[in-house]
Amino acid sequence: MFYPKFEFTNETIESHGIILHRIKSLKEVRDNVPKGMIGGFLPFTEEIKLSALSHEGTCWIAGNSMIFSNSVEIKDGALISGKAQIFDNVSISDLATISENTIIRGNSKIRGSAKIKGKAKISGNTLITGSPIVLGPTTISDNVRIEGTCNISGKSIIEGNAQILGASQIGGHAKISGNARISGSALVRGTARIFGRAKIRDAAKIRDAAWVFENADICEAASVSGNARIFGNARILGATKIAGNSIISGERIISGATEIKD
Repeated sequence: MFYPKFEFTNETIESHGIILHRIKSLKEVRDNVPKGMIGGFLPFTEEIKLSALSHEGTCWIAGNSMIFSNSVEIKDGALISGKAQIFDNVSISDLATISENTIIRGNSKIRGSAKIKGKAKISGNTLITGSPIVLGPTTISDNVRIEGTCNISGKSIIEGNAQILGASQIGGHAKISGNARISGSALVRGTARIFGRAKIRDAAKIRDAAWVFENADICEAASVSGNARIFGNARILGATKIAGNSIISGERIISGATEIKD
C-alpha cells in the first residue's frame, strides 16, 4: 500500500518559467518535520508517487528550496533547504544536505554525508560523495569527482575531469581542471592553477599564483608558491620549497629540504 508523506498545497510560485507548488507533510518525516509542516516547492504532478521527492525514507525539501523537474531524485535521508535550486536530472541521496543559495544542475550526483551550501554552483556529471564540505561561491562542473572529507571554498573553480579526494583543501580563487588530481591532505589556494595530469598529494601545498601542469607531481611536504611554474614530468617532494618566479620542468626531481626562489 502506498502512503504519501506529503501533499501539494495551493501556494504556488513561478520561477524560470515553471510553476511550482509548496508541499506539506502528511506525517512526521524526520526531526523538526512533524505532520503538517510546510516544505519547499516541487513541480505539481497528479501521480504524486512519481514526484522528485521520494515518499520513502526521511528525505525532505524545506524552506524556500525549489525542485524544478520531476526527473530530479531526492531520496534516503537527503535534506534540501534554504533557497537551494535543483534542476534537470540531479540525484541527491543518502544523508547529503543542500542549503542556502546552492544551485545544482545537469546529471550531478550528491551522495554520502556531503554538505553543499553558500552560493555553490554544481553542474554537468559531477559526482560528490563521502563527507566533503563545499562552500559557495565555488563553481564545479563537467565530470569532476569529489570524495572523502575534503573542503572546497572561496571562488574556486573545479572543472574537466579533475578529482578532489581525501582531506584536501581547495580555496581562494584556485582553478583545478583537466585531469588534475588533488589528494591526501594537500592544499591549493590563492590564484593557483592545477591542470593537465598534474598531481598534488600527501601534505603538499600550492599557493599564490603558482601553476602546476602537464604531468608534474608535487607530493610529501613540498610547497610551491609565488609565480612558480612546475610542468613536464617534474617531481617535487620531501620538504622542498619552490617560490618566486622559479620554473621547474622536464624530468627534474627535487627532494629533501631544498629551497629554490628565482
